Amino acid sequence: MKKLMMIGLAVWLTACQQENNAPTAQCADNDQVCWQQQANEEWKKEHGEFQTPLSPEQEQEIYEYLKKHYPDTDFNNHTLELTGE
Repeated sequence: MKKLMMIGLAVWLTACQQENNAPTAQCADNDQVCWQQQANEEWKKEHGEFQTPLSPEQEQEIYEYLKKHYPDTDFNNHTLELTGE
Protein backbone atom coordinates (compact mmCIF):
# COMPACT_ATOMS: atom_id res chain seq x y z
CA MET A 1 0.00 0.00 0.00
CA LYS A 2 2.86 2.35 0.85
CA LYS A 3 4.47 1.76 -2.57
CA LEU A 4 1.19 2.55 -4.31
CA MET A 5 0.90 5.82 -2.38
CA MET A 6 4.48 6.76 -3.29
CA ILE A 7 3.81 6.07 -6.98
CA GLY A 8 0.64 8.15 -6.84
CA LEU A 9 2.50 11.00 -5.16
CA ALA A 10 5.25 10.87 -7.79
CA VAL A 11 2.70 10.97 -10.63
CA TRP A 12 0.86 13.85 -8.99
CA LEU A 13 4.05 15.87 -8.45
CA THR A 14 5.13 15.27 -12.04
CA ALA A 15 1.77 16.48 -13.32
CA CYS A 16 1.99 19.62 -11.16
CA GLN A 17 5.50 20.34 -12.37
CA GLN A 18 4.51 19.93 -16.03
CA GLU A 19 1.55 22.24 -15.51
CA ASN A 20 3.83 24.92 -14.06
CA ASN A 21 6.25 24.58 -17.00
CA ALA A 22 3.50 25.14 -19.58
CA PRO A 23 4.17 28.11 -21.84
CA THR A 24 2.36 31.23 -20.73
CA ALA A 25 2.04 32.84 -24.16
CA GLN A 26 -0.03 30.91 -26.66
CA CYS A 27 0.56 31.45 -30.35
CA ALA A 28 -2.15 31.73 -32.95
CA ASP A 29 -2.35 28.72 -35.27
CA ASN A 30 -1.08 30.70 -38.26
CA ASP A 31 1.62 32.73 -36.43
CA GLN A 32 4.75 30.94 -37.64
CA VAL A 33 7.20 33.44 -36.12
CA CYS A 34 5.65 33.02 -32.67
CA TRP A 35 5.84 29.22 -32.92
CA GLN A 36 9.48 29.37 -34.03
CA GLN A 37 10.42 31.64 -31.14
CA GLN A 38 8.62 29.40 -28.67
CA ALA A 39 10.35 26.31 -30.07
CA ASN A 40 13.74 28.03 -29.85
CA GLU A 41 13.13 28.95 -26.21
CA GLU A 42 12.10 25.37 -25.35
CA TRP A 43 15.20 23.99 -27.12
CA LYS A 44 17.51 26.32 -25.19
CA LYS A 45 15.87 25.37 -21.89
CA GLU A 46 16.33 21.65 -22.58
CA HIS A 47 19.66 21.54 -24.44
CA GLY A 48 21.46 24.82 -23.81
CA GLU A 49 22.55 27.38 -26.36
CA PHE A 50 24.20 24.99 -28.83
CA GLN A 51 23.56 21.44 -30.02
CA THR A 52 26.18 18.94 -28.92
CA PRO A 53 28.25 17.39 -31.73
CA LEU A 54 27.05 14.10 -33.17
CA SER A 55 29.06 10.96 -32.63
CA PRO A 56 30.37 9.27 -35.81
CA GLU A 57 27.79 6.51 -35.32
CA GLN A 58 24.93 9.02 -35.08
CA GLU A 59 26.20 10.82 -38.16
CA GLN A 60 26.34 7.53 -40.07
CA GLU A 61 22.74 6.74 -39.07
CA ILE A 62 21.64 10.10 -40.44
CA TYR A 63 23.42 9.53 -43.74
CA GLU A 64 21.89 6.06 -44.04
CA TYR A 65 18.42 7.52 -43.44
CA LEU A 66 19.01 10.23 -46.05
CA LYS A 67 20.28 7.67 -48.58
CA LYS A 68 17.21 5.52 -48.05
CA HIS A 69 14.59 8.27 -48.15
CA TYR A 70 16.24 10.61 -50.68
CA PRO A 71 17.83 8.29 -53.27
CA ASP A 72 18.31 10.91 -56.01
CA THR A 73 20.67 13.14 -54.01
CA ASP A 74 24.36 13.44 -53.23
CA PHE A 75 23.91 11.42 -50.04
CA ASN A 76 24.29 8.20 -52.04
CA ASN A 77 27.89 9.12 -52.87
CA HIS A 78 28.86 9.95 -49.30
CA THR A 79 31.00 7.61 -47.23
CA LEU A 80 31.75 8.39 -43.61
CA GLU A 81 34.89 6.94 -42.10
CA LEU A 82 34.46 6.09 -38.44
CA THR A 83 37.55 6.99 -36.44
CA GLY A 84 38.58 6.21 -32.92
CA GLU A 85 37.68 2.53 -32.97
